[in-house]
Amino acid sequence: MPYHKQCELQKGAVHTVSWIPESRAKIGKILSLKGDNGWKVLSVGTRMDSKLVLENSQDHKSQRDGSDISSDYITERISDKLKRR
Repeated sequence: MPYHKQCELQKGAVHTVSWIPESRAKIGKILSLKGDNGWKVLSVGTRMDSKLVLENSQDHKSQRDGSDISSDYITERISDKLKRR
């Protein structure tokens, strides 16, 4: 049964967390996320069945639909913060 691991990744000053196939989840390894190259694995954490990871990968969309915060609002807030720098 294949597994994924939750990993902390870094590309330049940007950090993210993503589920990576267990075979590629190695600290120091450089990965590509959806065609975006250069993500370095900083830490490797929890292990989960790959089927569950894929089934749950879109859960955040229904959470956003149920909230009162739109993506346009978030984009505006980020843009404002960057302008103030």
